[in-house]
Formats: sequence, C-alpha cells, structure tokens
Amino acid sequence: FREWIGVHWVWGDETIAPGSGHPHVPCDVIIDRPDLFPATWNQHWIPRDEVYVRLHESHPVDVIATAHLPDGEKSPAAWQANAHRNVSVWAPGHRADVFDLPVMVDGIAAMIQLAQRPSATSA
Repeated sequence: FREWIGVHWVWGDETIAPGSGHPHVPCDVIIDRPDLFPATWNQHWIPRDEVYVRLHESHPVDVIATAHLPDGEKSPAAWQANAHRNVSVWAPGHRADVFDLPVMVDGIAAMIQLAQRPSATSA
C-alpha cells in the first residue's frame, strides 16, 4: 500500500527515523499547489487538530497542502500519489468539531475532485 499512498506513518520500531507523531495543536494549512487544488482558499487556520508530523515519503507525491505548526514544524496535510493519480489524501480533520469549519469540507471536496480528474483515472 505504501506505493499507492506515497506518504505513510513511521512506527517507533521501524528503521526509518525519526518516528511519526501527532500533536494536538493549532496549525495553518497552506496550499502549495493551487493549480491542483480546486478550492476557493489558499490558507486557513485550524484552531486545534491532531496534526500528523514526520511522515515518511516512500514514493513520490505532489504535496498539495502543508500544515504549519506553531513550533515551526511543517508536514504534508494533503497530497496526491504520483504513481496512482486517483489516490489523493486530505489528512486534517481528526477532531470532529473542526468539520464545523467550511474549509474542512471544502478541502475534502477539492481532493475528491482532484482524484476524479481524467489524468488521475488514467494512471
């Protein structure tokens, strides 16, 4: 599955260092590839969420959005696998209440649209 998803969690017992984490912090989600993200916004603050950090890129991806944490750490928040263009990931949204923010639903919808593009389904 790692080839399909492109970016994955690193468990503490793997030889890849450092291991992944998931702090519960506010973050800014910034769109890195507006050409691939069919939404109406380019940056949005999320008041508090479980943000996945130190993920490992096992296969090439296009990072669509990056989460910027208060401590300066950055982590992919949305991406599309290069090998399988119909696989796209929207990682924010582990707290149910963040879906009260319209940008969360908008982000998921934009990633679904990206995965449905003709170039995505032909890969």
